[in-house]
Amino acid sequence: MSTQTEKTAHGLRPSRRTIAKGAAWAAPVVAIGAAAPAASASTTPPPPKAVRLGVLGQSGSVGDTFSYTLQGFDSSAHPGAEYPDGTTITFTDGFTIDPSSLSAGATIISQAPPTVSFPAGVMGFVSGTYADPGTYSFTAAGPAGSSVQSYSGTSTVSPAAP
Repeated sequence: MSTQTEKTAHGLRPSRRTIAKGAAWAAPVVAIGAAAPAASASTTPPPPKAVRLGVLGQSGSVGDTFSYTLQGFDSSAHPGAEYPDGTTITFTDGFTIDPSSLSAGATIISQAPPTVSFPAGVMGFVSGTYADPGTYSFTAAGPAGSSVQSYSGTSTVSPAAP
């Protein structure tokens, strides 16, 4: 690469053309260098792994929609811990799962007994109805071989209001 100079009252200096060429070569390096720190920085740490499960359920009447929220808890009993892929909630017979209520990625793996499998996450949702009054149980459990502690609870279903 040849360098062109201009003679001025203060001596020799590079020509405007030489400066423009240098700037053209330097600009891509500056742009790439400036983009790298933003791409490599991560500000959100992954959630802790769940050591136990919990399910928020409810009671109501026949025909009501019953909603259940699966949560993972860390060793300090704080919600927001990630439960493993394949964690399930199994209901006693009598619960009809509403497929449109499932959280993203959740699947119904059985209707007898009604069972939903969830992908790894910190919170999952399922809703449905009961046809008859009574007390029904449900259990949340990690996949086979997982060390996450399961959870069991009940829902009380009253007769429908007249």
